[in-house]
Amino acid sequence: GERLVVYDRGGTTLISADKSGVIAEGETIGTNIGLSVNSHGYIAAVTECDGYQCAVSVYDQHLNRLYTWKTPEYFASSALVSADSRFLAVAAVYTENMELCSAVLLFDMQKEGVAAVIELGASPVLSLRENGDGFQIVTDTDVVSASWDGTVLSKVGFQGDRVAGMAADGESLYILLASATDVTTKYRLIHIDGEGAKTAETALQCDVKAISARDGMIAVLTGSQIRLYDTELAIKKYISPEQGVMNIVMIEDNKLVMITAQEIFIA
Repeated sequence: GERLVVYDRGGTTLISADKSGVIAEGETIGTNIGLSVNSHGYIAAVTECDGYQCAVSVYDQHLNRLYTWKTPEYFASSALVSADSRFLAVAAVYTENMELCSAVLLFDMQKEGVAAVIELGASPVLSLRENGDGFQIVTDTDVVSASWDGTVLSKVGFQGDRVAGMAADGESLYILLASATDVTTKYRLIHIDGEGAKTAETALQCDVKAISARDGMIAVLTGSQIRLYDTELAIKKYISPEQGVMNIVMIEDNKLVMITAQEIFIA
């Protein structure tokens, strides 16, 4: 949306900003591992912490620290604060019987301790994102939609295919899957709506370099062209890319930024 957090990976610097510019600059409590900001400007920072595996701290947009959880048992990779700033979701891994396990831990920040746990087996979490009144968990095997009390609302499996890319557009999520089960298909592109349901899918026989989504459209950069799809994954437009385009970014009004090693073009 309109919120931004900038951090020094491997350092402690933290900057909060919005469309008007920098709001605040400060330091986290330890070396930064990963940070996220929600649509209301609340920041979840995963950091190293002396004497513990790691810590997760929550800040408002002015970088006032509101909550900290330190753990000797889990190693956290990412975290997300609910829009009302009451709940915290933490993606973490731990070992049990000499095996690596994955889970999302939920906290009510008005209380102490873990409020609920969503166990994910051996599937690592790739992304946590806001979704209506709850949140979505993207792992390497599925997309799980859940409420902040830990109730799993829906699940979409990837049928053995591997996540090769993701692009979000509001509550919509597009996932690019490298096909491992169909020899005639290189990739599958699927659309997940705000309710956590798969609403569209298309097979791609070409190479894919990048994807980006905005305003109900997703752009797919292949080896020789850029394809624009709608939310039903129907092709709406073809664009011939500039030579050497390595990445693309969809911006307002379905304009497309094409990035080469030397230049940026807007189509």
